[in-house]
Amino acid sequence: MKTRVKYIVFLIFLGMPGLLVLARMDVPAAKLTVAFLAFAACALLGLWMSKHVGLSSVILNWLGGENHRGLSSAFACALIGAIALGYLWVFSARLFHPIVPENLYDRISVWQAMLYGAVYEEIIFRWGLMSLILFLFWRRFGDLDAKPGPLLCWMSILLSSIPFALAHLLSAWKLGYPTVSPFALFLLTLNCIAGVVLGWLYWKKGLESAILAHMGAHIVIFSNWRA
Repeated sequence: MKTRVKYIVFLIFLGMPGLLVLARMDVPAAKLTVAFLAFAACALLGLWMSKHVGLSSVILNWLGGENHRGLSSAFACALIGAIALGYLWVFSARLFHPIVPENLYDRISVWQAMLYGAVYEEIIFRWGLMSLILFLFWRRFGDLDAKPGPLLCWMSILLSSIPFALAHLLSAWKLGYPTVSPFALFLLTLNCIAGVVLGWLYWKKGLESAILAHMGAHIVIFSNWRA
């Protein structure tokens, strides 16, 4: 029981900064409540599902008394992922600059993108959704006496990247950008690629690696957007 309490405290600590960012943006209380409940549900879902299918969090493993020597490897892969995803976005935006709005990030702060976007989205789409998809595939098609194989893992990565990309399209629509346009296709494509990379990091290196890579990618994008 003590270990479970540690897990829950860690997940709450992880999500609170992003939710506080939302609160400071004068987001309606109802929307803030929905965001919190979605975060909590996916945090608990991932906590239960991930252990069955071999997905993990380095810090949660450490809190549970397991070996945590993979932390440096998770950080190294996160750094590589952050640079790759960040500059992929920057160079692609420059290449297709006629269709990418120059004011795309005017209404989004780097702190909002890092503390809310990165952490919240990784808990929702990787820790919660990807873990659930992989668990369902494993129960239906896998060997229950062994962890899911690469095929099922890749299927869960690809499928979870689609709603991840659609969520960004929805956010763009809320900011006033059309959902049927070359920019929408650009947004979907780049975020699907990001979802696959982040899903692979979660699978191979743990939740923290995906979160840090997502954060780092935003830092790269914001620091180069107007350069």
